[in-house]
Amino acid sequence: MNGFIQCPFCAGHEKMSPEAVAAVAYMIRCWLNEAPEYTPVVTELMNIRNDILNRQERAEPTDEYVPPICPTPAKRKYSNLAHTHHDAARWNQHPYECACGYWHLSKQSSIEHTAKINSPAADANEFEEIDPLLR
Repeated sequence: MNGFIQCPFCAGHEKMSPEAVAAVAYMIRCWLNEAPEYTPVVTELMNIRNDILNRQERAEPTDEYVPPICPTPAKRKYSNLAHTHHDAARWNQHPYECACGYWHLSKQSSIEHTAKINSPAADANEFEEIDPLLR
């Protein structure tokens, strides 16, 4: 077999949308269903179609991972609880797991933090002396 040309599907030099690649794979499958017998051309087209299907299966997801934003980015980050023990004991602080996935140190214990979070909201009559400009 002489006179090969560079295949845009296999060589990777051409850019095609995923929809166009899927259409080419479908057209090859339709042609292969009509092929009378196995020939080198049929085998070559089957290989091209298999390559297209393999690339589609291994395509990277288009959704980019966005890590959660840390509410306290100025605090030192620890990768796990074990790494916090030395500094927590040294500075008499308490480790906690942050929403960002790292561990931080806090002056409040977990019991104090839970009590602060779960305390009832302030009552409107709790503050007797309010600045007259705020009324």
